[in-house]
Amino acid sequence: MNKTKNNILFLEITDAKICFLLGRLKEIFSNKRSNTNTHISIKGPQGTFRMNLVNKFLQQKNPIKIYDAGMFVNKDKYFVYLKVECENLKTIWRKPNYNNEYNPHITLYKGTNKRIADAVFNFLKNENLCFICTEYSIAVHTLRQLDLFTQIHHSETQCFNRLIAKGGVKKSILLRAEKMMSDLYAVGTT
Repeated sequence: MNKTKNNILFLEITDAKICFLLGRLKEIFSNKRSNTNTHISIKGPQGTFRMNLVNKFLQQKNPIKIYDAGMFVNKDKYFVYLKVECENLKTIWRKPNYNNEYNPHITLYKGTNKRIADAVFNFLKNENLCFICTEYSIAVHTLRQLDLFTQIHHSETQCFNRLIAKGGVKKSILLRAEKMMSDLYAVGTT
C-alpha cells in the first residue's frame, strides 16, 4: 500500500481534436510545453484508489461537455480553466486539497500573474468554446513525476482542420492567442 498519498486520478481526454487545441492553448498561455495530457483531476492526492466506482462510471460512457471559461485563486496562484459538465462524475469526485468542492475543469493557465490570468480568462470567454467529448480514459499519476508520463501526440494539422471543419473553432484562434500573449509580454506583465 502506498502511504505517501501523492497519487492523483485523472480523467484524460483522448479525443485528438480536443486534445490538440486545448493542449496548444495551454502551452501558449503558459509559455512552456505542457508535461501532462489534457485532463480533469478527479481524485486525490491520496495513496490508493478503489476502482469499483471509477469502473462503473467508465461503463456508463457519459459524454463530457467542455465549455465556458472560469477562474479561481488558490493561495497566490490564478487558475483559468474551461468548465466541465458530466453526468455522474460527482460519484467519483474527491479532492481534499480543495475542500472537496465540486468544480470539474480543465486548467489552461496556472500562474501568479493576475494580468495574464485576466487576459486568458477574457480571451476564452470571448471564444465561447463548447465541445462534447466521448473519448476519455482514467489514469493514475504521481505528483512530482508527471514529466515521466507518455504524452499523447496527434497530427496537428489534421486535428486542427477537423475542429475547424466541424465549426468548433475559428481558424485564427491559435494565432490570436499567440498575439495576445506576445502583446502582454511586450508591454510587461507585472
